[in-house]
Formats: sequence, structure tokens, C-alpha cells
Amino acid sequence: MTREPFNPTSLKSLAGSILLGPGLFLLCGHLAWIVAEWSSWLSQGSEDGLGILSSVIWASSIREQQLVPLVVHILWPVVLVAVGGVLLRAEAE
Repeated sequence: MTREPFNPTSLKSLAGSILLGPGLFLLCGHLAWIVAEWSSWLSQGSEDGLGILSSVIWASSIREQQLVPLVVHILWPVVLVAVGGVLLRAEAE
């Protein structure tokens, strides 16, 4: 029996799929969380009369030192999706 030579493109395809699948799953979960938070903030104020105002006050109280880790925590699955997409696209060419 003759063994087939090692093909690095199949490894790229596997790595791309491994990164892309969980990345999309996590990204959709993060986006669902963001939508749920925004809808609760906006609907919460209709009873109090402070809906958007309380959200603006909360957003303005965030400093840059707090904002960077928050954005990184929310958007890091984008990196997984981007790297997985690049690996899959490179394999397809």
C-alpha cells in the first residue's frame, strides 16, 4: 500500500473549520446578548421615563480603561471567524 503524501492544505481546511465554527457560535451568542441588553435598557426606561437617558449616562460613565477590555471581550470571536475564514479561503484557492 502506498501512502499519500502529506497535504498541508487539508490541515489548513481543518484548522479553518475548527476556528470558524466555534467563532461563529460565540459571535452569535455575544450579539444575542448585546441585543437583549439594549432592548432591556430601552424598554426599562419607558416605565421610568428615563430609558435612553439612563443608557447615555451609563455609557458616558465608562472610561477608556474600562472600554478597551469590554470591547475586546465582546468582539474576540471576530478574530476566530476572520482567521478561520482566511484559512478556508486560502485552502479553496
